[in-house]
Amino acid sequence: MLKTNNGKYKLYEVAHEIGLSPKHLSRIFRENNGKSFTQLRIEIKMEYAKHLLKNTNLTIDQITYELGYSHWSSFTRMFKKKNGGSPTSYRKTNKMVAT
Repeated sequence: MLKTNNGKYKLYEVAHEIGLSPKHLSRIFRENNGKSFTQLRIEIKMEYAKHLLKNTNLTIDQITYELGYSHWSSFTRMFKKKNGGSPTSYRKTNKMVAT
């Protein structure tokens, strides 16, 4: 799949890459998943964040960059919204890699 320089997948770029209009691709996502392209993108990013928090020793700043967020506060806010707690507390509870 297409990945831009800042790590974000953009609907119009993905649509162009596969030869669809953004509107048509958006409709396909909703019909097949019950969620918008953006909602799915955020879910995937949060699952990847949880994986990184559990299985690596990357800092929150490094994970923020890896996920394409411009600032750690944006990542932390979204993580809390989707997972009910901070990335740091999630890591403490779920860590699999020795520190």
